Amino acid sequence: MKVLGLRKNIPFVLLLVIALFLIFWQKPHQLAESYLMSVSEETLSSLLLISELKIAAASGASTKVPLIAGSFQGVSELLDQGVEYLGWANALIGIQLVLLALSQSIVLKVLIILAIIVLFFEKMKKVGLQLLVLFLLVNPVLTVYVIGIKYIAKEVKIDLGTGLNADLKKVQTNYLAKKKTQEAKMADHKTSQLAKAKEKGKDKISIVNKVEDAVIGSAQKFGDEVDIVFTDTLDVLKGAINKLLQACLNLLTHILVLFLVLPMLYFYAARLLIQSLFSTNLTPKTT
Repeated sequence: MKVLGLRKNIPFVLLLVIALFLIFWQKPHQLAESYLMSVSEETLSSLLLISELKIAAASGASTKVPLIAGSFQGVSELLDQGVEYLGWANALIGIQLVLLALSQSIVLKVLIILAIIVLFFEKMKKVGLQLLVLFLLVNPVLTVYVIGIKYIAKEVKIDLGTGLNADLKKVQTNYLAKKKTQEAKMADHKTSQLAKAKEKGKDKISIVNKVEDAVIGSAQKFGDEVDIVFTDTLDVLKGAINKLLQACLNLLTHILVLFLVLPMLYFYAARLLIQSLFSTNLTPKTT
């Protein structure tokens, strides 16, 4: 086999040295991984929070007050969309994290070195170049891209989940406060009923009194109170749902663009550039 001379391929050797330096330098990988983990934590936290709100809405939909149950059901269905948006967002971030982890695999680094060695053999350099380009797209090209996105997102102030997470926490806190008020009112009413029952010489609420309390007499007042309490918790969700859904959709759009569309364009351009640089330096010059 004819081995390519090093003296005639000094630019090529320099490119390989730079590539190897980036491949084995851990600092860029750590920065990229840390950034992706922070984005993943924000989106995952948001997914968990919106899932809890969906469960709460589904619980409200089981109430026996038809109008309120229907409203809660509508909110629950809308929250389903938010769960779906965030689910896709988490999946895309997860794929990036998996690829970034693979980029640091010892096996991949060994394959890169083998592909570089193959390049020095005239009859095998075409296959070696194709393999090297493929491997370099994973390491270090992916790492460089993630670091670039980190600084771009910071400079243009692209929110990748922090604002949504904060909004969801506020809604959840407000909802839980209203729910606590609801439970307290219902407990107070039950205590009042027991007190009235004891005045009549009973130690518990009779079944008949429960039925009556559900439809007539003093129950009318209690029903009004329950309606108001459920309406309060419902208002919390209804008042926030549109904003939350828009924020979820915006987050998914940002992640789709930054971690799917742009990477495809970036990797395509990087592939062409690497092939051009290496092909130029590997092609023997004719005189």
